Amino acid sequence: MPLKIAGMVLLVSLHLSCQQQPTTSTTKGTAVVECDESLFPVMKFQAEDFHNTYAEAFITLRSREAREAVIDFVNDSVRAIVLARPFNKEELDFLKRSTIEYQGFKVALDAVIVIVNAQNRDTTLRITALDSIYSGILTRLPTGKKSLIDAYAGDINSSTEEVFKSEISKGRSFGPTITRLASSDKVLEAVKSNVNAIGLVGLSWLRGNEEHVKVCRLGGGIYQPDSTVMPGQFFSPAQAHLLRKYYPITKEVFMYTREPRREVSYGFLAYVKDRKGQQNFVNRGLVPTAMPVRTVTTTSEKVQ
Repeated sequence: MPLKIAGMVLLVSLHLSCQQQPTTSTTKGTAVVECDESLFPVMKFQAEDFHNTYAEAFITLRSREAREAVIDFVNDSVRAIVLARPFNKEELDFLKRSTIEYQGFKVALDAVIVIVNAQNRDTTLRITALDSIYSGILTRLPTGKKSLIDAYAGDINSSTEEVFKSEISKGRSFGPTITRLASSDKVLEAVKSNVNAIGLVGLSWLRGNEEHVKVCRLGGGIYQPDSTVMPGQFFSPAQAHLLRKYYPITKEVFMYTREPRREVSYGFLAYVKDRKGQQNFVNRGLVPTAMPVRTVTTTSEKVQ
């Protein structure tokens, strides 16, 4: 009989000790989040702003290429990631086969931007010409001194390349004339220093480099009956053009989490989805998707 009582006391003690453990918090603690390299500048700002709002919340943001971040996510070496694209079919199939539970949220619209040297006068580029440059078919500038084009791209595992191949080159790999560089900032540096250079980076990398590179307006495609875009029209990656999908290399930003508990990584995700985080995207040139966006249409016609 005393043995049974001792067992009951032990069970009660264990139950009480479990109840007394500190509860998890979305605004207090530390978390590691892996971030698509093409989004790193804007998400670094989001993480810093989250910490400034919640002083006891710390996000360690790791820059990774998109495919590398997905591998770490499915291997459970990181519980939250940010991608400038949704999971592709191969990744979705693996997640389903592995019965991995996760949640995903679309939080913004981003873009692959085409940058050229600041001395370049012509910043209007046909989609067909852009495709030819990165396929290795077009190797010389069509005008002026007909100089060799120095085309740069980042890592082969980047979302920038995946989206470009999906939207522009229809799955074809980049040509052998393309120079691979380790990161977006390396691409920027190469374009800054070479008058014949062209490069691909994510939109948020432009901030702070506006005086050193120019961003191309893209278009000139064939008219589609279900589209309001006409032949010969060219569009910059302005927010209104991203929202309406007029700019041809728009990409979606997703945050994914495997964390079922309400911990600080989940708090960061909620922060980015909420008003302040969405406004941060607006301020950095991206388009928020979790809050209404006001667009203004301008016209050259006289107001009667």
